[in-house]
Amino acid sequence: MISNTHVLPERHQPLAGEIQHHARAKDWTELNRAIRLPEFGFLRIDDIVGKAATKTSPAIPAIIPVSKSTWWAGVRTGRFPQPTRELGARITAWNVETIRALVESASDGEAS
Repeated sequence: MISNTHVLPERHQPLAGEIQHHARAKDWTELNRAIRLPEFGFLRIDDIVGKAATKTSPAIPAIIPVSKSTWWAGVRTGRFPQPTRELGARITAWNVETIRALVESASDGEAS
């Protein structure tokens, strides 16, 4: 008999707790504290807007809780930052410092 529940391997168990913590975050400030961004580097779109779990990979919690289409609309209008093409012509990524600044500005805006 096949079970509908998916059990994460032991190596992903800490990630599961982190995802549940993100789901309980009430505002940008709490979410910003809960998410640990790398010191430097790049983020792909799934790292920013999140991705649902599949049978072969765990969920990726969202840094900015919007859909991909909303993200791209925001990039077009200037609400969200433009991606960089430093990694290659066919690779779309955002500088982690730019995303960190966006999260901090959003948390500052809610705190005011």
